[in-house]
Amino acid sequence: MVTKMRYLCLAFILLSLGVLNGQEAGFYIDIQTRFIQRLNWTRDEYALRYQVEIEREEGALYRGHLLEETTEVFIDVSLPPGNYRYRVIPYDLLQRPGRISEWFHFDVKQALIPELSGFSPDLIYLSEDAREYQINLFGYNLLAESEVSLQRLGTTEHIIPVEQRALNEDRELELVFLREQLMAGVYQVFIRNPGGLETNFTGIIVQVAGEAPVLDQEQQPYITGEEDRWPFYLYLGLNWMTQINLYGDLDAGQLQSGAALRFGALSSGFNYFNIGLEIVPAWYSINALINSDKKDSRAFLLESNFLLQKDLFNNRAAMVFRAGLGLSLSYADSPVEAGNETAIYANTGLSFIWLPLRNYYIEAGLKYSHMFAVEYPSGRLRPWLGGGIRL
Repeated sequence: MVTKMRYLCLAFILLSLGVLNGQEAGFYIDIQTRFIQRLNWTRDEYALRYQVEIEREEGALYRGHLLEETTEVFIDVSLPPGNYRYRVIPYDLLQRPGRISEWFHFDVKQALIPELSGFSPDLIYLSEDAREYQINLFGYNLLAESEVSLQRLGTTEHIIPVEQRALNEDRELELVFLREQLMAGVYQVFIRNPGGLETNFTGIIVQVAGEAPVLDQEQQPYITGEEDRWPFYLYLGLNWMTQINLYGDLDAGQLQSGAALRFGALSSGFNYFNIGLEIVPAWYSINALINSDKKDSRAFLLESNFLLQKDLFNNRAAMVFRAGLGLSLSYADSPVEAGNETAIYANTGLSFIWLPLRNYYIEAGLKYSHMFAVEYPSGRLRPWLGGGIRL
């Protein structure tokens, strides 16, 4: 199974402060990819131990968040994003508190892993007429604060863009380089987000107009570490649903439940919308979809839908529009009402997806379905709720 890492809701610390004539604090990442913040201070020659009090801002007030004791001149903590302050109290050999430091403020911000899915153009021709060249990177968590550089293969120099803009909800970076910064060759791109999370890829080709190609035609640019990346997401889900008949009288028999499986594939990395297809087999324990006189009937549905998805909230949620066709097979339980009836129907609707975890989603939606039965044409609303995994 291809492992893709999209989001890491951890914390990094940006500190420029001191305690007791203290030193600069910092952070590091442990082997479990957890951000650890380190608070440092200068040793008090009379102190046997130190008590560190950390408070977190909640509204207009600061409330106690953590109280730690140590004999070292630092502590390591792992704090969620937020605004904090802390102070240090030294205790001497007689366990008497010394001079309490003032409060020092610091911020812990969300750290995001940059992820790249493509770039444009893949081939740049240098000429004497053009002074600037633009490169666009596509992916996720591409921030205005990201540190971006180019490195030509075979060299050690990192080339910094003269301009950098984040676009499309941090899914695109627009970079501008000067003519004198570039030479013919294959370039590697490095992206480092605040907090130290980084990625890189190789594949941008710079060619001087009129000179021999840098690469043979059989050689293709590639994204480092992305050779096994799928260009789409796979969805597998289970849904509960019901239906409301829009024609005739409404009764409780029309609101019986059904279940459906969803198998879908959606593109990933498109600039504005992702497109895809899904197959949905479903089963209803409801009155006949064609003939409402069959009180003991059941129905099996099989539909195929076109999907159009708009990612929201930094790819943690999405709106999905779907439209498609389906086939309904209804059948009766009792011998008196034996016999099968089939009908084709069309449906369209909207749903909202939320991903509380990277590979797991919850989805709620509403569809309108119209049955094209010759004898009993009808329309129905089908609200549904479900969840599943995304690979």
